[in-house]
Amino acid sequence: MDITIRGINRTFVKFAIVGASGVLVNECVLIALHGYGFHLLVCSIVAIELSILSNFVLNNAWTFGGEGSKTLLRKLGCFQVISIAGALINIIVLSSLTMVGIDYRIANIIGIGCGFLFNYMLNKSITWGN
Repeated sequence: MDITIRGINRTFVKFAIVGASGVLVNECVLIALHGYGFHLLVCSIVAIELSILSNFVLNNAWTFGGEGSKTLLRKLGCFQVISIAGALINIIVLSSLTMVGIDYRIANIIGIGCGFLFNYMLNKSITWGN
């Protein structure tokens, strides 16, 4: 159940906080792997997947508190598929912006932001919905 306090949806805020922690995981992994000389696309894919797994664990435990009638494995599957769509948005934005000269770290954050609302709406209704 969503609780709204002074017009702010708590579930949305929690999802955003978890998302911010995912951005931190994503950026740290991306920068570390790129620093070791891996191709940017490979770095991005690995960074995205690790942030997806981190976000799922935190969202299931804290944001949605295990809501929904699906099993944990089924929720993970839904979250993964939805997150992959958001990741594709991230990769497209990251690639496009770096091709026009924007620093990859900034381009990555912009790409993450582009997929955020998409991920929230679908995960709220599909992954943790009944």
